[in-house]
Amino acid sequence: MTFHARTLVLRGALLLGLLLAALGLGAGRRALIRQFFVDGAVPGDAPVWPRSPVGDGLTPVPRVRVVLLDGLSRAHAVQLPHLSALCARGRELQVDVGFPTVSLPVQHVLWTGRTQQQSGVQYHIGQLAEPPRGSLPRQIDSLAVAESHPEIVHSFGFGRAEPSADPAWDGLPAWRAHGFVPAAHAAVASPAPLAFIHVLRIDEAGHAHGGASFPYAVAAAWSDALLQVLHAAAPADPTTLWLILSDHGHRPAGGHGGAEPEIRFVRACLLGGDVSPGPLALVHLVDLARALADATGGELHPEARGRPLAAALQDPARGATIPRPGPLRWTLAGGFLLLALLSLRAGRSHHVPWTSRVAWLSPALGGPRWLPPALGSGWLLLALLGV
Repeated sequence: MTFHARTLVLRGALLLGLLLAALGLGAGRRALIRQFFVDGAVPGDAPVWPRSPVGDGLTPVPRVRVVLLDGLSRAHAVQLPHLSALCARGRELQVDVGFPTVSLPVQHVLWTGRTQQQSGVQYHIGQLAEPPRGSLPRQIDSLAVAESHPEIVHSFGFGRAEPSADPAWDGLPAWRAHGFVPAAHAAVASPAPLAFIHVLRIDEAGHAHGGASFPYAVAAAWSDALLQVLHAAAPADPTTLWLILSDHGHRPAGGHGGAEPEIRFVRACLLGGDVSPGPLALVHLVDLARALADATGGELHPEARGRPLAAALQDPARGATIPRPGPLRWTLAGGFLLLALLSLRAGRSHHVPWTSRVAWLSPALGGPRWLPPALGSGWLLLALLGV
């Protein structure tokens, strides 16, 4: 083999190796994430309200229309003209969706009234095996229309849900191009007591380009125009209640799931029924689940802790529906804090000889003889348990 041929073979092998390494690193990253994020209920971690939730709930109405603008950050939502016009006609809300800020678990809260920690559905992204107990859509005549990711709307027991969630179905591109908008319009205009429209292009643009990108803004503007069309098909009135909301925001570079305020707090609007205009109020997603149950005449899961809307509007109860650390976590946190305070002791260590060669480590390892191994054990525990 000539030198030129060997060079081509080696370069080809190198490129193939890099490609395989890239694919392997991506798969390994996802596998590692799955090891950390596991579904499971947290016993006793139900909402704790600062005061007794006493107040009136919504009056039942013949029709309820829910539009979820998936992935729409509050900072961007306040700039949308049609959404803002509808909010001005009703009650604008800032909603704490809980943690984690993942689409299917957040919708699980909306339709059952239980937080992610109560239900144990915290990081689930595939279709649920069966509709959850207490799910509102399975109790009444209901229909749902999703732009994509049909596995979500098919998880909650809607009487009819579109499009198909069959993995073998290959009609999603045509559905998005020609089927979604007419189906959403027909659902809203139908006599069904509950119609749910799930708009997903904002979230998809956020994942692909980031929450501060131009494609994200374009997707939000398109969704805002669709909202105007849908509302015109069945305007809010004393017999028709509308709830328009998001399920989470997006980081500027894309992504969600955490408890950051810019992701966890979303814009929502209630209008129609017996809802009266009023000042902006902070409520929790479990409160909106209670409002939907009152408006449809359904019953939430027995563990649901949502408050009547009048009570929720009077009490923000910040942080009431996000996880609370238990005694073990407080103990671990206290131990880490103690180790951190001890590490502030300065001075060259005489017990770790090699630190004289690495001067920048001396302050961190200086102090009494037991300090270096204590610090080493502490940071190891932090790495293993702190996540």
